[in-house]
Amino acid sequence: MSLTNTVVKQSYAGNGATLVFAIPHDIIRTGSDEVEVILRDETDPDNITETPQTNGVHYNLTGGTPPTDVTMVTAPSATQVLIVRRKFTISQIISYLASGAFPASSHEEGLDRIVAMIQLAFEYLSRVPILSKGTQNPQPQMPEPIAETVWGWDSDAETVKNWTPLELFESLVGLVLLKANNLSDLTSVNTALDNLGIDPFKITASQSVNNNEGTNQNITNLAFAGASYTSAVIYYQIRRVTDTDSKIAVGRLFVYRKPHTGNWFLETGEWYGDDVLNPGGLTFNLQQTGNDAQIRYTSDNLTGANYVGTIKTSVKYFKV
Repeated sequence: MSLTNTVVKQSYAGNGATLVFAIPHDIIRTGSDEVEVILRDETDPDNITETPQTNGVHYNLTGGTPPTDVTMVTAPSATQVLIVRRKFTISQIISYLASGAFPASSHEEGLDRIVAMIQLAFEYLSRVPILSKGTQNPQPQMPEPIAETVWGWDSDAETVKNWTPLELFESLVGLVLLKANNLSDLTSVNTALDNLGIDPFKITASQSVNNNEGTNQNITNLAFAGASYTSAVIYYQIRRVTDTDSKIAVGRLFVYRKPHTGNWFLETGEWYGDDVLNPGGLTFNLQQTGNDAQIRYTSDNLTGANYVGTIKTSVKYFKV
């Protein structure tokens, strides 16, 4: 036979009464291994499930040999959809004899199976995201999956990368600023922020905190250029641990520069922790060099072995 039917899948909406559903594709042999039936349950729109059905348990193939219908044991409900599609083992099962008459019937069956497999592959590919025919990026590379990230194009629209929630938030904020300030590209986000007079929150990685440190140590993220900033609010977390003791604190610092003198000042705001004297056992101070300021720390002695100390900071800048 020829194989001109290109339909390989059909979805049927349930109504709680209908049991018989037509097989949309041509059956090449018996049909028992050429039909896949899936019950899609849309009762909960936020939790749609698809459950493969078993021949002889959930349905039977009926209508003759080869079969033409799927007859369900239980009628799909009004919130369910029955999917009937072609199924094939991707293999070549026709074996030719070395001599004798040409097996035209078997040969045509083999051709039909090849066409059916191609149709099945096309149906599968029709559900896969694909670039347009005119794309200039024919082979985009997909990154390895990383938990709690999403895939998205980079700024050049050439590479797909894993975006963290923070990166997405910062990118969306940038796009909003572009729109609000009638800017044309992401490189102008800093201009938009300047127009608003502020920088966004800047969250840094952890920095190590030394134990029993009597010499002032710079906190790398807390450096302020007088030509750019007038003040800032600093949020911090301190965590120091040994085998036998620990200190943790969260709080705020305030730094500002008086315009008429150019002098920087540091104020220790409220903080919370288990050390009654200093947050996490640290003492903060400010060093001014010209118009610029740097926040530093010293630390007390936390007894015990295997000491680990870190400080995390988030800064809200206010521009000149």
